Amino acid sequence: MTMRTRFKISVYFLLFVMASTGLGFLMWYNSVQIRDYKRLSDMTDIQSRLNIYFLHYSSYQVDGCSSGLIVSDCKGSADRPSFLGGITDQLGGNYAYVFSALSQNDYKVSFVLETKVGGFAPGRYFLTPSGISDK
Repeated sequence: MTMRTRFKISVYFLLFVMASTGLGFLMWYNSVQIRDYKRLSDMTDIQSRLNIYFLHYSSYQVDGCSSGLIVSDCKGSADRPSFLGGITDQLGGNYAYVFSALSQNDYKVSFVLETKVGGFAPGRYFLTPSGISDK
């Protein structure tokens, strides 16, 4: 094998590694954005379900739920189900959806976005009856 052939093989291998790395980064970045879009969709879903609960029972205060509880753990009672089961963040842990406040006329659900998406910068946000805010 000549020196020129070895050089060509090395260059092609280097280009392949660079292309693979770039593709891997794009796939990782897109998965982060997809998770954040899912989080925003989940917030819309939680808001809708809590509004339905409020229309049925004239209160956001779900039986057995309190501030600091993960939203998906808030099941309600047999005669007053919460409609919130099954809404969880894919990563859990620090990304879990948590009630920061819950009362008869108000609620606040905390969640985190990993990247800039939908006009929101990365960081912690709160869902309230009036929408999403950073306070």
